[in-house]
Amino acid sequence: MKGRNLYLITDGFPFGKGEKPFILPELPYLLEEYNLTIISPAPQAVVDDVNYTTKLDDRIKLVHLVPPPMNNIQVDQPTLNRLMQNPVLQEELQYIREDGKLLNERANEALGNFVIAELFFQQVQQAKAINFDEPCLIYTFWYHFRTLAFCLHKDEFPNMKIITRAHGYDLYNERTAFDRQPFKSFMNTKLDGIFFVSRKGLNYYSSKFTKNLNPDKLHYSSLGIEKVPKGSNQTKMSKFHLISCSNVIPLKRVELIIQALALCDENVNIHWTHFGEGSLMQDMKKFADAQLKDKQNITYWFMGHIPNEEVMRYYSSIHCSCFITTSSTEGTPVSIQEALSFGIPIIGTDVGGINEEIDNNGILLSPNPSPQEVADAITKIYKMSDEQIEKLRQRSIEIYEERYNIENNAKRFLRFLKNL
Repeated sequence: MKGRNLYLITDGFPFGKGEKPFILPELPYLLEEYNLTIISPAPQAVVDDVNYTTKLDDRIKLVHLVPPPMNNIQVDQPTLNRLMQNPVLQEELQYIREDGKLLNERANEALGNFVIAELFFQQVQQAKAINFDEPCLIYTFWYHFRTLAFCLHKDEFPNMKIITRAHGYDLYNERTAFDRQPFKSFMNTKLDGIFFVSRKGLNYYSSKFTKNLNPDKLHYSSLGIEKVPKGSNQTKMSKFHLISCSNVIPLKRVELIIQALALCDENVNIHWTHFGEGSLMQDMKKFADAQLKDKQNITYWFMGHIPNEEVMRYYSSIHCSCFITTSSTEGTPVSIQEALSFGIPIIGTDVGGINEEIDNNGILLSPNPSPQEVADAITKIYKMSDEQIEKLRQRSIEIYEERYNIENNAKRFLRFLKNL
């Protein structure tokens, strides 16, 4: 197997910070079996921010392709006319007409995806980023238009096999602007494997994208993380230490945590630490100040963006009582996996694959909980006995070892790939 070429297509990694916790843990295992090339279409502004560039193993080849501005893609009329006649696009437009909903919006979205997929493939060819003359495995880390780019040209290159991962925004119809993931039916005919980070995602796909579906190509393949040893002398706060870790954006609903803390009884003493930043950070700080200013029993820190390895060191050295997420949508959050590896009890919403991470080791909230439901969950764990908490902690560690140990998961993934 060693000597076979694998091309990993990212959304930007190793540039930027968003993909690092998903992709980095798997790379050493891919390198054991493949000649690995990463193709990154990160915008130049992201590349220039060296503070968020991940250093790669010297054995990994990196190809950077500067993407065109997505809001101003120029295609001449003859090219557009040619693309419009493509049978793949025509078939997709027919599916949209048959469904009969949001016809113009979905048709324009499909056309846009088709155009940027073709442009991306042209970039790959012009840069000679992939040697199609030799056996090659294309691995798109997200199941969207870049996967489509290779599927459109698979028949031209018999040496090429294509696999992809499916997470959340690239999987669920409701995560799109017009409630439809385009071209999944076509890609079902070309992909050699679709790897889902959660069982829920696999089941969803099996029920929603049935056209041209070959169930043998669908695989549950969770991501995972390396375990960091817990410090022998963890610092323990005088208060119950509640942790959250997410981007501060609308989908993550950090305001629900604030509202819940405001509802907690005054005899519930909590310190809340949030890791992460985002477009709503300043709003959340102001909201927390307004909601919690009179709560003598609640203190909080907004830590901003902290690299994952530093978050893990924090967990190793500081005792954390409970991890919480109130996100409205997810795949299978790495942030929870990190908490699991340290035996931290979890509170989280029943969205995406979170119900696979909360299994008798915390409290699974409803998908759209009220602030009172969140407050009640926090209070319930706060009031548990030491014996009850220890059972939750042990169960979190078990779940990590069973489901999110990167060594086990990566080796299982590689066994799948060997059989392609």
